[in-house]
Amino acid sequence: MRVNGNSLFLLTATLFLIGTVQAQSQASLLDQGQSEARAGRIEAALLHYAEFRRIQPEDPRSYVYSAQAMVDTGRIHDAEIEIGEALNLPVLDGQLAYQVGRILLKLERPQFVPQVLDPFLGSGRIGPKSLELLAESYLEQRRFEESLSVLDRLASSAPLGEKSLLLKGKVLVGLNRLDQALEVFEKVAQQNPASAEAFDQLSLVSLRGNNPEAAKKMALAAVQIEPDNPTYLHQLGQSCKALGQEGEAIPYLERAIELGGTGSQIYFDLGDSYRKTGERTKARAALAEYQQHLNRLRGEQEITQMIAEGEQALTVNDTTRAKEVFKRVLERDPDNWIAHNRLAKVLLFGGDSKNAIDHIRKLLELDGKSSEAEFLTALYWYGEKNFVKARPHAEAARRLRPGHAECRSLMGNLLLLAGDQEGALEEYKAAMELSPSKAEFRRSYEILSHELKKGPVKTGWLQ
Repeated sequence: MRVNGNSLFLLTATLFLIGTVQAQSQASLLDQGQSEARAGRIEAALLHYAEFRRIQPEDPRSYVYSAQAMVDTGRIHDAEIEIGEALNLPVLDGQLAYQVGRILLKLERPQFVPQVLDPFLGSGRIGPKSLELLAESYLEQRRFEESLSVLDRLASSAPLGEKSLLLKGKVLVGLNRLDQALEVFEKVAQQNPASAEAFDQLSLVSLRGNNPEAAKKMALAAVQIEPDNPTYLHQLGQSCKALGQEGEAIPYLERAIELGGTGSQIYFDLGDSYRKTGERTKARAALAEYQQHLNRLRGEQEITQMIAEGEQALTVNDTTRAKEVFKRVLERDPDNWIAHNRLAKVLLFGGDSKNAIDHIRKLLELDGKSSEAEFLTALYWYGEKNFVKARPHAEAARRLRPGHAECRSLMGNLLLLAGDQEGALEEYKAAMELSPSKAEFRRSYEILSHELKKGPVKTGWLQ
């Protein structure tokens, strides 16, 4: 059959229009999700993002927007999973990369920010906000030289703003370049006399530079601007102590603790001031508290190292070693979410459901808003063939994280066992579209679709 020019033109135009409409429809799902999220209807927003993910499973935006919505509502554990999935996909848009970086800092994962932003830095396609964010992530990792290099690059195109100047000053302090840091903080204070942070940092630098009089003056200025900031009150107390004004330091340090100051150094400074003013009973109590805080900090650092060791064991599939490590973590910190989560998975998928359930129950206790905890609970009851108990947990997991392919597949199994064959088919289709690389999801959908055409479906093929 011959196709004339007009027919070819019409065909091309039609295909172009179809593609345009599809692209607009997909973008509309994200826009609707964003609108729902801004209105506080997070579950509705997540449904829109999940629908978009079914159409474009390799597009990281649905993961990033879902993670942002979860962070905004305090669902940190599920947000970590979503943003982790985003990190496995190419983030080619600079604005989206910036949003990923912000989420990672919010989740206290600064070490992953360079992974997202460095490609844009190398290609020169990076904006000032992203440069500032990258510098901040390096500062939080105490990679001072790299942070300064990024800030210098930012300054080469335009004068640094207040936040960037404060970052640079802190970096210079980290590098022990105190004179330069002093100049930077003075510049901020001159440009913005209401910047309490600038005065606090000026006090810190002055104290390190053996100028306690200036340190106290700057600390007083910071506290006058923000009288209820425990960090600034602590700095003022330290400045008084440097001048030998122990009695004056005490109320500032006490107030810092009352307002939530948690650093162990506050208790040490307060205990030392009590001791020097003759209040020995108070001194012993404060120094005992200091020791407890110090021991807790050391314990947290050791736990962080153990978790990293356990995660490394899992990456090489050494589950025996991983279990040993995570059990040691729980001996030190019985409420550690990561350890309970990893042990629950290792035990559950290893066939030891009897020991997995205690960790799963603890996950639900620690975070009742976690889709992950609900999903593992559903998976446990499914393995026990108690489908009645499994279903409400699977439904809760799907509601909290509708873009989770494994959950949608499990929901399909439960619906099929309950006799809802059409509902099961839709869940299998969702799982297949959300994760097209998983052959088992496609298999479930194709088998059920084929069987439905022939009549009543038997469920013996379910695994």
